[in-house]
Amino acid sequence: MRKQYTTLRSAAFKGHLALVKRLLVVGTSINARNARKHSPRNASPYFLFLLQSGVTAGNASKWTQLHIAAYNGHLDPVKHLLAVGADVNATDTQKWTPLHLAANKGHLDVVKQLLAVGADVNAREEDHWTPLHLAAENGHSEVVEQLLGVGADVNASNKRKVGKKLKFS
Repeated sequence: MRKQYTTLRSAAFKGHLALVKRLLVVGTSINARNARKHSPRNASPYFLFLLQSGVTAGNASKWTQLHIAAYNGHLDPVKHLLAVGADVNATDTQKWTPLHLAANKGHLDVVKQLLAVGADVNAREEDHWTPLHLAAENGHSEVVEQLLGVGADVNASNKRKVGKKLKFS
């Protein structure tokens, strides 16, 4: 079953700012929600202007704008959100932080930025996966090296016991 998203949310989530602006000009609602309670205003860091005018973002998973920017590898919005006070260690409903998402996707520059402002390198999501587990699981060796360089626990295990000790040559 395909997820049901509005046109505006789809464009925003992928970072197509020109299309977002055009859809807003023709009257697309920023408040329309799908069955999972997602709306366009929580789809993208490109809605910073909404945040600045007092509109808050949120969805059923409790992803913040920073989660979304980190997941998509959008470095400039990540920097902006951090500069205006976004919580670098905010967690969603499964206790994923923006660092978990960036490490999982292999977004090295975003990982570096999050770590530079105090992201918890050993944060554990609900099944005790750390950003290091996720980067290693997905073969993101540069991200793994970055995480190790700032003290990631190489011996951490998760609830599923699928992680093994990592060995590097």
